Amino acid sequence: MKKIISDPGYTRDKNSGNIYVLPKIDPTIFNSRVRMIEFFVATLKSEVEKQTHNPSSAYSNTDDDFMVLENFNKLIREIVNTLKDMRVKESIVLEKKSAVEALQTIQNQNNFRTKISQLMKNFILLINRKHDVNYTHIALLVDDLDLVPNKHVFETLQDMFQFLQYQKELMLFTAYREEQLNNSVIDTLVSENKQLIDTKIISIEELRKQAVSFIEKGLSRTQRVYLQISHKTQIYEILKPFINGTSKEDITCFTENQTLNDFIQQEMMRQTRLQVNPMEESENTIFTFPKTLRTSLEYLALLHGMEPYQQSVNDEGIHLEKNKLGSIHKLRKNVKTYKYFSISKYRDYLPSSEFSVIDEWLGTEYNGRNSYICKKLMEKVNELDNKNWQSTVLENQADSIIKKESYNVALGDVFTCIHIYKKCFNNSEQIRYFIYALKMIYSIEMLLTLTKSMELSIEKRIKLDYDYMITNTFETVTDTSDSLKHNISKILLPNYLALVKGKIMPDEFWYNESLQSGVIELILKMPDNPGLNSAHFTSEEQYSVIRSLLYSNHPVSSLIRKFENHHLDFNEPYYYLKYRDMYNKDFFVEKNSYFGDPYSCLTDTKYILSTFSKMLREERTKHHYLFYSMFDLDFFTRKNYFTNNTKDSIELIEYAITRIDKIFKNDLSLYEEKAMREKMIRPLFSSLDSTSSIEYVSLFESHFWSYLNKMKKIKNIEFETEMDNFIVEYESGNKLKPEKYKNFIRNYKKVYAKWPKDKAINPQRLEELCEKSNKRKITDGDRKMIEVLNSSRR
Repeated sequence: MKKIISDPGYTRDKNSGNIYVLPKIDPTIFNSRVRMIEFFVATLKSEVEKQTHNPSSAYSNTDDDFMVLENFNKLIREIVNTLKDMRVKESIVLEKKSAVEALQTIQNQNNFRTKISQLMKNFILLINRKHDVNYTHIALLVDDLDLVPNKHVFETLQDMFQFLQYQKELMLFTAYREEQLNNSVIDTLVSENKQLIDTKIISIEELRKQAVSFIEKGLSRTQRVYLQISHKTQIYEILKPFINGTSKEDITCFTENQTLNDFIQQEMMRQTRLQVNPMEESENTIFTFPKTLRTSLEYLALLHGMEPYQQSVNDEGIHLEKNKLGSIHKLRKNVKTYKYFSISKYRDYLPSSEFSVIDEWLGTEYNGRNSYICKKLMEKVNELDNKNWQSTVLENQADSIIKKESYNVALGDVFTCIHIYKKCFNNSEQIRYFIYALKMIYSIEMLLTLTKSMELSIEKRIKLDYDYMITNTFETVTDTSDSLKHNISKILLPNYLALVKGKIMPDEFWYNESLQSGVIELILKMPDNPGLNSAHFTSEEQYSVIRSLLYSNHPVSSLIRKFENHHLDFNEPYYYLKYRDMYNKDFFVEKNSYFGDPYSCLTDTKYILSTFSKMLREERTKHHYLFYSMFDLDFFTRKNYFTNNTKDSIELIEYAITRIDKIFKNDLSLYEEKAMREKMIRPLFSSLDSTSSIEYVSLFESHFWSYLNKMKKIKNIEFETEMDNFIVEYESGNKLKPEKYKNFIRNYKKVYAKWPKDKAINPQRLEELCEKSNKRKITDGDRKMIEVLNSSRR
């Protein structure tokens, strides 16, 4: 097929004859002035004239040649006259002619198909006389038949079916979108049957069946070749016509049997560091991967036009600064190319109301973008006749977010509003298109702002390493604070910070029931305790905990949030708090508890600057993570961070943070989590030759883990004190509070480690104490725990 399309002189096997390919027809010219059959006849005439006046052709002016040419021209004149009559309404033609002439006209129209057949035979005879080739067939190529204006589609198809179909000498190839072609025919049938439709004699559904039947008769399904692209389509099959003669082994740009989708995903990650394949399978739309041959070639052309994003390194594997700057230039250029490509697709496929949201968002100041998108999404929800809030919780969440000042709307709030929007619109197909577009354009903008800051930090040689210490009052001690703010502004980092705004996780995300209390406990224990000689906290450890967990300098006691309801409180008594910057982290006060989030470190200014510095100077084998992908956020919010194996707040927060660490260290066991981990973005400066084993440096510093271990030691000391008190109460025979002995028994593993070996627990004694307290009795399970404990102590 590729040869037929590209080579007019295509030669098949000698025994089967050859095909003369006419110039490809542009269907948009089929209008009221030119019909398809007229254009076809004119093309044959033009090709003959070109060959006749071509000095290099084998044509000669012999009598035989002259007679063949004369017959061809005679047929052309007869066909043109018939076409003239066919252009005029039949009644008008017959009125102006005598009876004999009228009968002759009707006969000419009836013989018109035969005349076309004779014309093609004469055409082939002439062409064979002009070429030293034995042509037996003519190939007519009609591209994008569905692009013919609706009112002329029916007439064009009639020309094809009546005069060109099943012609022995003609091979007709046409490309079209089936649905569009059906709709065009239906449009004509509706116009012709308007009166029948109005009187309900015939239905639109009946006309739809007629349209399908009409097309099937002329374009038999057995002769159709569907060019749909699926997730199993191999890239080699797409490119095969363009690399004819090249074996798979000689092609290095893709692996054997690699699918088109895998190739696009891999190359897009390689050239832009963007993940185009969403975590949510429902968001895999026409914007993700191509679905047709045409769009497949568009994507491949897009990738081909990008500059190869390569990282130059020296012999020790260290990136040279100037080469990294060049790499960033290339990366940003590629990302912008994909951005404009995506926006054009969004404009074409999204409803104008949805696209206008994205278009206006791009024109909004960075500080107001999160607020703008949240308000727009909630406005659309409020326009619904029947709001499907699912629960009052979603409604309260939406209300809290839209009441925030624009500079206080975080990326986590945007994620929440997107979730609400999907729920309320029942996750319909068109909504999934819009959601994917939102997430992708957010990811692109965050990547561009990050790389712009990194680019400027190299060009302007901005200092990125700062020493920050925390005193017992949580005050930041540094003589470079003004310099820091100036440099942050100089490299335009506030643009990125305005998008993430201190917190990427939703406020209502449920890590575990005690994570917040664990964070509070960590912070409240921060001042040095003179009684814990081996557990003193260094300033570096204190700062590491603050930077890793806290996302605001608003203490819980400020009532800016209701802790138990997990949403903002904008009641009148606290209205003055509305205008405070909730995500400001410049100043903390000791002995106040603060809300935390283990992912808040990703948006911490000093973490970002420190990561910039490390990425620009360290070996490429060390990979540092910078957040900019909304699809990564889908992964973070889908992972479980809770365990039922402990009730201790410090152990629960340690468990959650360890689970987060496993994501970045690529230490996952569940298949679903591994699959999502493979979709995460790759490091900005790294080779993607092996993409399956990328491991990021831990988000949590050694100082953080040191602090956590000291906190556990403090908890152990507190536990020992609690055990001592329990023993005193137990032996005194006093009435015990049920919580005390129940917790004591249930945590027997800890008791095993701390209970004095010379002491034994008497189940009967505990049961008596329990009865005296008029509370629920201890269970058989409790007794079994005590038996195990006592047997281990013998």
